[in-house]
Amino acid sequence: MTAARSDRDILALSGEAAAMAVCKGRLTPQKIEAAQFRHIEEREPAVKAWARLADPAQNMDRHHISGPLSGVSVGVKDIFDTADMVTAYGSPAFADRRPETDAWIVDRLRRAGATILGKTHTTEFACFHPAPTRNPLHPDVTPGGSSSGSAAAVADGMVPISLGSQTAGSTIRPAAFCGVFGFKPTFGLIPLTGVMRLALSLDTLGLFARHLGDIPLTLSAITGRSWTCRSFEEPPCRFVIYRGPHWNKASTETTALFDRLTEILPQHAPCRSVGEIIGDRRLTPAQEVVMAREVHENFKPVLETKPDQVSDPFRHLCRFGASVSESEYRKAHLCRNEGYLAFRETLKAGEVVITPAAPGVAPNRADGTGDPVFNRMWTLLGVPCLSVPIKRPDRLPLAIQILGQRGEDEAVLQAGDWLSRTLPGILETAIPPIGPQF
Repeated sequence: MTAARSDRDILALSGEAAAMAVCKGRLTPQKIEAAQFRHIEEREPAVKAWARLADPAQNMDRHHISGPLSGVSVGVKDIFDTADMVTAYGSPAFADRRPETDAWIVDRLRRAGATILGKTHTTEFACFHPAPTRNPLHPDVTPGGSSSGSAAAVADGMVPISLGSQTAGSTIRPAAFCGVFGFKPTFGLIPLTGVMRLALSLDTLGLFARHLGDIPLTLSAITGRSWTCRSFEEPPCRFVIYRGPHWNKASTETTALFDRLTEILPQHAPCRSVGEIIGDRRLTPAQEVVMAREVHENFKPVLETKPDQVSDPFRHLCRFGASVSESEYRKAHLCRNEGYLAFRETLKAGEVVITPAAPGVAPNRADGTGDPVFNRMWTLLGVPCLSVPIKRPDRLPLAIQILGQRGEDEAVLQAGDWLSRTLPGILETAIPPIGPQF
């Protein structure tokens, strides 16, 4: 077996399989990391997923740590503090910022034996000004944002798992565009100590993985309790197909996918469709108000002290936030509370929702990072969301979004597992091939 083929075999491993191989003595963390660095050296000039890479020598000193994630390499979005690397928030204003300690999540990963391979590119302050990252599936389309580098690194096989975040659609949308799984847990479930805060009422951890099982593997290490996405042959839940208030923005491909889903899913599982949720048209504007107001409050000092190091799109968002009155802000939060009550009453026990993860395939890079219109309302409601990729013959995937009530994170993961196994050819997972796509 050639060294190149050996590397390819290693890169194709799920995090779960890599950890098992290390546990059984078939591989070492050092060999896994070396294969990943060789792949990154080859592909990074084209993909530009990484803001900075860890020092392999420093990682070598940590490989003695034994844990459930030994042999598992993780990419970390450049808004999570790392004591051994600069955390710059995707902005020149913080280019020299070197934290003294790791973010709580990063510390938990290291203690579980994970290797932090580096910091992935984020859009400026995890907002909308694009990062340099390219989509590994096609050089001319966006990888999405704000967790651009995290999604691209996983899609290209550089790491099996990466950390992201979501305040509007920063995990679900990039996962959809890059053809990988993306998961946003219930709001507040995972502490964000040591993570740049954009909007405190909305910010949530995001996870990316090529293999769905790596998401509960990572959550188990972070939270200290057992997670699983494994489901039985029988449907684990009842499905609710919900097109939502922004269906007019869905592409023809997404419309066709949901027409097919509505036709075929009832043949395999209990299923119903819902036309609307009471008040759902108010939720996206409410999320925009809450986000803008809180972004302005958090970044006002940066705008005052380093105005020349802030992009025009971010400055525009902050101006909008400054214009939001206290009354408008409170009304938006009231809308959030009423919206979740309506959502909870719409869903029956044991039901999860299927809705689009994005309007369609990844748009051209020149048009920005894509529209989070199918994500904002769910982030506002704080519910768990999973992006499940759908195979496309032209390698530009579509994706569905599965979501449930707050706290029903495992039910969402199990629904995603069952769907991806049960509906091949319709909802089969679109794991991209390892290696150059351009």
